[in-house]
Amino acid sequence: MNEEIKNKIIALRNEIQDGNLDPYRVSEMLVELTSLFANANEEVIDASLEYNRKLLVISEDSESVAKAKLKAETTEEWRRKRQAENLKEWCVEMIRSLKYFIKSKIEELK
Repeated sequence: MNEEIKNKIIALRNEIQDGNLDPYRVSEMLVELTSLFANANEEVIDASLEYNRKLLVISEDSESVAKAKLKAETTEEWRRKRQAENLKEWCVEMIRSLKYFIKSKIEELK
């Protein structure tokens, strides 16, 4: 995964965990997370493609698909794929949380 993207996502996660967010900052974070989500999607696609290629190579030398899959899940390609999927899921959950935060602030103002 692109370390810059990963670091930005982690920095936003840390900022959310620290709390004390104002609605203006939350809206900025939503825009940034949406952009990072698109980057994370691209990374998942690229990492999945690499993993599937590795799985194909391993499966040619394995007795069964199940054994090939187990072997493939010990590779760096699988690790990269899982990391990309996890970061994408973080983005989704943070976007949901921030949207809920904004909705609750709007309700407070009513």
